[in-house]
Amino acid sequence: MWTSHGGSADKENATSSSTSTSSMHNFLHQCSTMKQKFNDFCVSREDEGLFFFARPLNEVDGTKSSIKVDRETRLLQELEMYRSSGDMRITRLRRRRRNGDDEEEDECVFLNSSSSAERRRREKMVAYRMKIWSTIEGKEEGEGEKNVVLFDNLTEDKTKSGKKVALAARVDADPSRTSDGFQLRGVSLALAAEAERILTTNPVSDFGDNDLLKIEMRSNVAFKHMSMNKKCDMFKEILKRVDANAKLVCEVRLVEAFEIIEIHELSTYEKYGEDDKVGALAEIEIEEERRPRSAVLKRVIEPGESWETPSDFSEVMLRINDMTSKNNAQTFTLKRHETKKDSYERFLMALVKTMRKKETAVAFVPKERFLDFAFPQHGEARKVVDAIRKNNSIAHDYEGYVAIEVHLIDWVSARDCFGDGKVIKTVLKKNDPSKSFPNDSPVQDTKVYVSNLCASAKTTTGSIEAQEIIVGSVDNNQIGEDFSFRLASGEMPRALETALRTACVGETIRVTVDMREEERTAFARKQRKQRMHSYLDSYIMSETLSEIVSRDDQNLLEAGGGFRLVQVTFECTLTGFDKIVNWYSDDVAICLKDGEDLKADANLLFKNGMLVEALEKYESVTQKLNQLASRALLEEEEGKNESYIVALRNNVLLNAAITAKKLRDFTGAKKHLEKIPEDKRSFKAKMLKGCILVDENEFDLAKEAFRELLTEIAAEGKEDEETRGEKKKEIERELARVKQFQKRALEEMRNKFRGKL
Repeated sequence: MWTSHGGSADKENATSSSTSTSSMHNFLHQCSTMKQKFNDFCVSREDEGLFFFARPLNEVDGTKSSIKVDRETRLLQELEMYRSSGDMRITRLRRRRRNGDDEEEDECVFLNSSSSAERRRREKMVAYRMKIWSTIEGKEEGEGEKNVVLFDNLTEDKTKSGKKVALAARVDADPSRTSDGFQLRGVSLALAAEAERILTTNPVSDFGDNDLLKIEMRSNVAFKHMSMNKKCDMFKEILKRVDANAKLVCEVRLVEAFEIIEIHELSTYEKYGEDDKVGALAEIEIEEERRPRSAVLKRVIEPGESWETPSDFSEVMLRINDMTSKNNAQTFTLKRHETKKDSYERFLMALVKTMRKKETAVAFVPKERFLDFAFPQHGEARKVVDAIRKNNSIAHDYEGYVAIEVHLIDWVSARDCFGDGKVIKTVLKKNDPSKSFPNDSPVQDTKVYVSNLCASAKTTTGSIEAQEIIVGSVDNNQIGEDFSFRLASGEMPRALETALRTACVGETIRVTVDMREEERTAFARKQRKQRMHSYLDSYIMSETLSEIVSRDDQNLLEAGGGFRLVQVTFECTLTGFDKIVNWYSDDVAICLKDGEDLKADANLLFKNGMLVEALEKYESVTQKLNQLASRALLEEEEGKNESYIVALRNNVLLNAAITAKKLRDFTGAKKHLEKIPEDKRSFKAKMLKGCILVDENEFDLAKEAFRELLTEIAAEGKEDEETRGEKKKEIERELARVKQFQKRALEEMRNKFRGKL
């Protein structure tokens, strides 16, 4: 049993049931006589030129069998479908060995797709030369048929000097997609099958002087096929000389077939509309438009080393044969493009990101798309195309494409430290390639040892740029002796510390902090100021770096005036780092020593005004001390340290509450105080509780807290009279302050409602 679906342009005229019945009988008759089975489906054709596809039913459960075929099989099946239906006739023209002037004609036979043992997964592009003509009847009586040559680059191999060159076709397995440039579907299918036959029988073939293929085609597989690119200039030129319904004859010689890779980053782009005078961008989705003349393809000439490819912000060195140079080494930094606006820079960077070290590749850009690129340093885009063709090999020059050869010499890897593209770490030198992040890199709160630290700032005053040395001498721009500091301690800028956390021992790194804002708005300037303090605050470099940052804060003027910080660059070598303390397994005494050091770092952050960083470190130390206290309870021999751990933990919680209060986070401050047991709270902690209530305008609760504290001090007999007297005076001062604040708040409320009640 067969299931089928089909259609015809003339079926709408068949209104009677007898006509429908006769059409069905004709269809079944043609299925029985013309069907040819390819894998698991059958094809038949009606006289109107439309095809009917039928799938066999599964013999077991009666369901439709699935079609699982690869790309080459699908192309061959489509070709055989056209040949069996009479829409195409392909013959092979072979020259006799003894007499080169004569030709013999054979029916062209291609290999069955199943005969290829190893299927190639990548898409292929075929290069060919073709002569195409149309046969038309004579207008006068007795005049025979005439052959009108429409296109010919087969008669003689012409050079690049203003002449036509070979054609190239990307043979898509989906016949509904629009082709790139001028392609006839029937010719492309025949060439793909011929290339598969040659590669299957002789995988190392260089194609050489192949046989001519003579192809006779009807219009439905030529000019009227759905894949025909009607916007192509060559297609428009040919249609001026011949009718689209004419029968075509071609002689084709396969020149080359090679694998290609589509650069998917360029699959979506934006360009200016032709009729849009204001220049609004029109987005083009290649997949939605069936990929018309837009895909950028890459051919690998010489494979590269390893598997790694450059990433964003990497510094690459390459040789490129474009409009400006030929075989000249160039160095530039890969940028991250936020917009999809089509440009030559975006194309080049997307290409390099797909290449490996020491790889040579040729990029094929459809000419129509290349002409849309913006070339600010050049005049007409067509002159640019001519310049590129002069600088590239003629072997890669095909009609409808602009070929650009690129050789990736080397690149220096880079890392975006914060994901915003503002802090970029670049590895300048790596002594031991076996070391890698994160196994051989320091972590937070680790003491690191660095050498040869130098830092400089790029600034502008009006339109004048200057380079200011922050650390290091003017001569060698470095510090000769090694020094050490603890990460996340605030001693060094956060940008440098974060970069060192991804570095390995022996690496020399450069950290670039970009301080430019994309937009000159008030919000952008505010973001820039916050970013500047977050990345560059450091109390070791306060005399130089912090001074530059403060100068920039005082001169937030409009564009073109005032002092501006543009970029800060650090360079150093990581010579070593201490082993991280394991709070789960290391000795309790070692953990306590590390806890005291971390607390001292947090105190230093608080002292230098870095309150957010200080609070984060206090909270981190508190969690570690909680884990250590649990260990001390379980280990009897170390139970003697429990009281000291608790005292240190309570002290850290008190400091965290003070820091949160300074940050106006009163809820967080009270939470930190509540974690201290009531019987372990010091006088300072109890006073802090009352002060927090005052800041929250809870004056009655604050008075109650201070009075309770007065009662406790009067009842205590452990302290001397002088100490108790000082504490009472401090509490009384706070009570007076509460009374003053309460009076001021009451007066403000009266003024607010005066005359409204």
